[in-house]
Amino acid sequence: MRNSIRLTSLSLALASTLFGCASVGQPYQAPTLFAAQSLPQRYQVAEQASDWFAQLGDAELNRLIEQALLASPTLAAAKANADRAYAVFQDADNDDWARMDLVASQQNQQIPDSAAQNAGQIQRQASLGGQLSWDLDLFGKLEQAAVAANARAEAAGLAWQQARIALLSQVASSYGDYRGAELRLSVAEQDLQNLKRTKQIIQARRDAGVASDLELSRIDAQIYQQQAFLPALRQLKTAAQATLAALLAQSSQQLVVASQATPALPAFDNPVQLDSQLNYLQFRPEVAQAERELAASHADIGVATAQLYPELSLTGFLGFLAAPGLSLGSANESWSIAPTLRWQATELSSIQARIRGAEASQQLAVANFQKAVFDALAQMQTAIHGYKSSRERELWLSQQVAATQHAVELTRAQYDAGTVEFLQLLDVERDWLQSRDAQAQQALTHYQQLVSLYQAFAGALPLAGSQQVAMLKD
Repeated sequence: MRNSIRLTSLSLALASTLFGCASVGQPYQAPTLFAAQSLPQRYQVAEQASDWFAQLGDAELNRLIEQALLASPTLAAAKANADRAYAVFQDADNDDWARMDLVASQQNQQIPDSAAQNAGQIQRQASLGGQLSWDLDLFGKLEQAAVAANARAEAAGLAWQQARIALLSQVASSYGDYRGAELRLSVAEQDLQNLKRTKQIIQARRDAGVASDLELSRIDAQIYQQQAFLPALRQLKTAAQATLAALLAQSSQQLVVASQATPALPAFDNPVQLDSQLNYLQFRPEVAQAERELAASHADIGVATAQLYPELSLTGFLGFLAAPGLSLGSANESWSIAPTLRWQATELSSIQARIRGAEASQQLAVANFQKAVFDALAQMQTAIHGYKSSRERELWLSQQVAATQHAVELTRAQYDAGTVEFLQLLDVERDWLQSRDAQAQQALTHYQQLVSLYQAFAGALPLAGSQQVAMLKD
């Protein structure tokens, strides 16, 4: 037995030495430069990505985000897909190892009656040992398959990271829609009360004989218009709540969003600044995912090319053969080894077609990687400019609201004194209402620009109190 084990090991070692080092395909090199844009060497999760929204100081938003991370079916599916991909890689990575199956069997055979000797007797034979099989990776086919599986597993893990960023962005955005609808509804209700106070002034003037029924009808029309505006805002709030509930795997009836004494959106008033020393592409998981898909497609070409060459496999048995009732020992040791060489010589045309298909898939992966890079750069540039523009517009609108409010106060006093016409009062009232609603909408827009900053930079851009806004380099 000891000699047979030594002979088997020697045969396997010799085959590995002769054929195991050969490999097809060129080594893969990840892109480091594209369209004059320096590309990161590796993906990195931003240090503050997990608690980025906590910087806004909204406890309810933080609670909803934590709940979404635990309950989201989309995130759970992405995590399961990543786990499955890593299991596939582990399976593929084991393919170049010798496999040994422990087998125990017994064979019973009856000798035909027509036989000259021992007619009708039953012969029995038992075996116990290990069944060996080993596919020798002569030209790197199994190695390349494992490389491809590993790259796809890493891509699936990055897809989970991207799903997490998308989920947090969606929760934050829907929360903003909910609070924005609340804010606009509060402003509209306040405006309605202001119109009703104006009506009281007109009613008193009409009772005193200095205002007409026409003026009263005109202010009534404006009140009705404002009242008709409220259901649409309530619908926006209901829709935002339904979206939030879906993200948290709840029904709209189950979801309870904490109320606020004064409706407001989470805000951060300071400018943001980019670090010129950082390559922010390294924080974008979809860019890294596209690069991993490119690596996998490169390895697929090696897998397809290896089919042009012979495949060698070894099968064998190492154990004991004995008739039933006999003890197992050195007297009935048994071993066998059988190499098999297989070459798909008649399928060369099909193999070449597979190689061309793999090369086309690699070109597709290159195009997808390029698109991911361009899209990420555009999104980052748009987000930083959008935040800056939004903040400027918010400042101008606040001044407009203050000016129109002052104009309303002056015009009301002048109208009450009889020095201005009613239509002038109506106009300034309308300007004030429009400017207040525009300010509320802009608060939501500015908040959504903050969410866009998080998504564009994958949480890598800290909300620090810097004094200047740096722009991405061309």
